[in-house]
Amino acid sequence: MGHKSNAYTSTSLLNSSASGQENGYRIALSNGSLSAIYKVEHGRSTLKRADSDESWALNGNQLIKTEQEHGVTQTTVYTDSDGDGVYQAASSRSTDGTICLSGVSDDASWAG
Repeated sequence: MGHKSNAYTSTSLLNSSASGQENGYRIALSNGSLSAIYKVEHGRSTLKRADSDESWALNGNQLIKTEQEHGVTQTTVYTDSDGDGVYQAASSRSTDGTICLSGVSDDASWAG
């Protein structure tokens, strides 16, 4: 795959970075495939279970979340721009055209 990432095999709490203040997602790879996603909040990582209306994929150095809600598909792209293993929201777009942001938080509201 050629993408540098941190892989974790435990579902226990993990420290995120030296500062402990970054929020976003960490990933685990198994045989080059995305095997687990950890949500990082307040410096702690917990296993993220995908909701029934969302899917996750790793495409190069981008972690992509696709979610369906109220007939609208929202795609959020996360990147690890500083190489610390924490993917942070970089952009979000929806099929109805109402969301097209750069540097969004994961808490971006739905218009649909």
